[in-house]
Amino acid sequence: MPIKSWSEFKQDAIELFDLKRIKKKGIGWFWRNFQNLIDDYPDYIKERMHGAHLPFGLELNISFLMKNRKTTWDIIRKRGDYPNEDPEDL
Repeated sequence: MPIKSWSEFKQDAIELFDLKRIKKKGIGWFWRNFQNLIDDYPDYIKERMHGAHLPFGLELNISFLMKNRKTTWDIIRKRGDYPNEDPEDL
């Protein structure tokens, strides 16, 4: 998942805080897109940590912190082919 450059972030923020657009699309649209605007760095860190290899054939599973993953609650698990892994994690 790529992180936005400063110019991309600034352009998205200008579009997001346009009052005419907020009135037209609603406050729910605003909050959903505001969250997407500010969560690039936390998402990047979570993606890098999920599936990280630990000693003794174990891996880190933080799928409960991610929206787009099937949640399992085994935070430390054996390395393997799980349905909530990224293809590049395997």
